Amino acid sequence: MSASNNRSKYDDEVTELLRHLSDDRERVQSYAAERLKIKAKKGDERVVSALLPLLSHDDLAERSRAAGLLGSVAEEGDEKVISGLLPLLSDDQWVVRRSAAKSFGSLAMKGDERVISALLPLLSHDNPDVRSIASGLLERVTEKGDESVISALLPLLSDDDWDVQWTAAELLRSVAEKGDKRVVSALLALLSHDDPGVRYLAVGLLGSVAEKGDQRVVPALLPLLSDDDENVRSDAAKSLGSVAEKGDERVISALLPLLSHDDDDDDDDDFLGIVRKQVIKSLAKLAKKGDERVVSALLPLLSDDILQESAAKALKSLQAPSSVSTEYTQLSIQSKMELFQHAIKTNNAALVTALAPHVIDDHQ
Repeated sequence: MSASNNRSKYDDEVTELLRHLSDDRERVQSYAAERLKIKAKKGDERVVSALLPLLSHDDLAERSRAAGLLGSVAEEGDEKVISGLLPLLSDDQWVVRRSAAKSFGSLAMKGDERVISALLPLLSHDNPDVRSIASGLLERVTEKGDESVISALLPLLSDDDWDVQWTAAELLRSVAEKGDKRVVSALLALLSHDDPGVRYLAVGLLGSVAEKGDQRVVPALLPLLSDDDENVRSDAAKSLGSVAEKGDERVISALLPLLSHDDDDDDDDDFLGIVRKQVIKSLAKLAKKGDERVVSALLPLLSDDILQESAAKALKSLQAPSSVSTEYTQLSIQSKMELFQHAIKTNNAALVTALAPHVIDDHQ
């Protein structure tokens, strides 16, 4: 069969499918759309031109179908299609938004400033689904370190809406380059914000963005270890574990007191060990092998139901199995067995490994 005959057959089939797209029967429309997705050639202007008007159709099924098909048929970077899809990202119907977002993501080109400018206002849209879509698309099309995006995101960290704050923070985490001084400075200013949610996001972001050993960040994070908010304290400990240098005595000395918990203190809200578990992880990162102060502080936690596993892992990373053994030998036979059985029940491999030889000795 000649090339012209092939072309004629293709044109006839596409013409027929496009006609079926406007059929009164939903089943016929759906079939035509599925066949077009398979048959239509990439960049076929006839198909693209036929689909574009349907993006503003009153029927949500028509809009959704057209949006989805354009993602398969249109060429990457097609400005007419991208412009047509943009309004649908905030459509009243979620099924339309999702179809438009999927197609938009496959067509928009990395670094397209026009697209980025159109998406940024959607980060503070009333509908959380629209914000989520905009955030995901921006992450896909934004170049690392894009100044315009970073400038737009920073004020949103202190927005009145928590979801907007969170969306901006997650996007900033992926866009900002490590050590970006402007971002670090903006985040440092937010550490004293009245809203604990803003402080929490700023503390966490600093752990991702600040460079190791940044001497502006480390001293600024230390006071947050005593913040009124449990989540802020926990993330302050986590970020210090990422930013502080190994063996930083200031940080280690500030973290150690947080290992204690007073059940009778109504102001101590870490009854689930969220802060203390993070403190243990950071101490394991920052303390040098065999650090006696840290090892001594961790040993009593081996008999704490909440912190037992975290303490055992930290002691193992600090190469202190002999210290674990010493602590174990000081327990009563009943306590030894309870501790070992708890380690097995909770799949605490580090603690089981450290204690197993002593359990065998006790029963020989």
